Amino acid sequence: IRNGANELKFDSVGNDPLSRVHALSSLVIDGVSGIGIDGPITNGFELTKRLRPVDSMLSKGKFQSRGKAGAINGGAGPKLHAEATWWAIEAASLAIGTAPDWAPSEKLVVESFPSAFLSVMHPDAKFPINGRPWSTTLLARPPVRRALDSLVNDVLGGGEIHWDTIDNCSPHEADAFLCALSAALVDAGDFIAVGDHILGFMVLPPVSLFGGNEFGDPWALNEISTNLSAVRSDPRFRDLSPLIIHGQN
Repeated sequence: IRNGANELKFDSVGNDPLSRVHALSSLVIDGVSGIGIDGPITNGFELTKRLRPVDSMLSKGKFQSRGKAGAINGGAGPKLHAEATWWAIEAASLAIGTAPDWAPSEKLVVESFPSAFLSVMHPDAKFPINGRPWSTTLLARPPVRRALDSLVNDVLGGGEIHWDTIDNCSPHEADAFLCALSAALVDAGDFIAVGDHILGFMVLPPVSLFGGNEFGDPWALNEISTNLSAVRSDPRFRDLSPLIIHGQN
């Protein structure tokens, strides 16, 4: 935040660790309250080969066709997990905000999932059938834009989104923007987090910004609650305690 405005800056890097560290240092010169990571991270930034409760909770039911989470233990999941963990470890040293007790470290570094972050804000009716890439598809929908405007103005303390800037972003830049919003919500104390204390949580917007169903109820909260019950009864997670955490201002 500079002069009362939120400034978006992007950088692209390759696989060289030194160039990555330099890019991080250049983007975050004076430290930052919190950092959002697009990719699976666990408590203590440990690597795992297990299916995570949060991935299951956000891939069942309606989430199957609304940008569902990819499993950490299959396909590109292990590589994405390793990459996200590397970034989380490096970025943690730059975060100056203190994280809540459910977060993976004492520094405010949290996991974001841009597809779900936007999906839950879209009403149940007229949801896009084929939204790939989900971030750019959903960012163009008027109900989602209104919810994001409210998020910035009402939850994060004022301001407005320059949509011309967002419209000219690449899908990766749009995801980075949403990850930053995820961390900002946790810093503001108004969010929900889905997952468990060992294998990790994902951050979603507060329920007040969720899109409604035909009865005006937040369809995504109903869906996540149903999925939570299924995950809690799944023997693969019998040693874990999946839950939904509602942040409070």
